[in-house]
Amino acid sequence: MQLHRRRDEEGQVTPALLIAVIGGFAIAVAFVSLQNLLDQTGRAATASDAAALGAGTGHRDALSDVFAGNSGLHLGVLKQLLEGGSPGPLVLARAEQEAREYADANGAELKSLTFDAFDVGSRQWEYTALTKQDDTVEGGNSEARSESRSRVAVRITGGVCTGGLILGGGCRGFGLLEKLCELELAPPEPVPTPSPSDDPSDGPSEPSESPSPTAPPFIVPPGLEGVGCLSGADILGLLDPEIRLIT
Repeated sequence: MQLHRRRDEEGQVTPALLIAVIGGFAIAVAFVSLQNLLDQTGRAATASDAAALGAGTGHRDALSDVFAGNSGLHLGVLKQLLEGGSPGPLVLARAEQEAREYADANGAELKSLTFDAFDVGSRQWEYTALTKQDDTVEGGNSEARSESRSRVAVRITGGVCTGGLILGGGCRGFGLLEKLCELELAPPEPVPTPSPSDDPSDGPSEPSESPSPTAPPFIVPPGLEGVGCLSGADILGLLDPEIRLIT
């Protein structure tokens, strides 16, 4: 049986088909735009994560410079840091430099790097990196999509105890460790031993040589034998800093 189109139905397929084509095209455009937005959001998050990790890397690398040498002064610096003090301008500058390089390598600009604080409880330095993508997509709030924030922590994983460092299986206070450095770098002056007085009844006698002066003894506490003054490398080995992203 053949079906015949009525005269008044001719031309009605074309508008319906046009509507379907337009609807499909709109869906395709919306899908592409959504995909671009998701891609940009993902790239922005990746860039801020990279910048934050770069800040942590710069911070850790700069600690080597802070604790360089064997002067013993690094113990005082470490005490200040563990009490929640700022890591100092040198460390902050190095952290920002590395964060900027990592952001640039991921197609973004570092808008800011903020040192949040030193968390005494978890023993970690915390930073927040804000980046903005160099390329943006049209439509909507592209500024919000192109900017992203990430946080990073440089955490001390070991070697620290309350008021000191863990050495020889026990907690050794900073005061004792500083004393060891002082004795190594500036030994105490020897104490002269008095010579025996001459007895006049024995008649004249030849002058005797004065005994060599002796240094006062210093007894090294158990567990610290052979430790001496800790170097910066020793301290970094004990701290074993770990870098990780935080929420």
